[in-house]
Amino acid sequence: MDYILQTKNGQVKGFEIAGTDQVFHQAYAYIENNSVLVFNDEVKNPIAVRYRWIGDASQSNLYNKEGFHTAPFRTDDCKTITKEVKYKL
Repeated sequence: MDYILQTKNGQVKGFEIAGTDQVFHQAYAYIENNSVLVFNDEVKNPIAVRYRWIGDASQSNLYNKEGFHTAPFRTDDCKTITKEVKYKL
């Protein structure tokens, strides 16, 4: 698959990164060789990344070559505040 990543307006926005403490920090990200490199100096040993997972994802700007937004995703299974909440009618 020929998937080309691109961004609009420079630096990739919308990523968060966490270490073993599972505390997520805003991440700095950029594209290199069709991969997104994500980091934050406060996170020395990253274990998880999230994209468009924050409350207001309107600033996220990662697209494919056709111009479609990358879908929200996460690489962790950390317990979130809604993990045990079940939808009821």
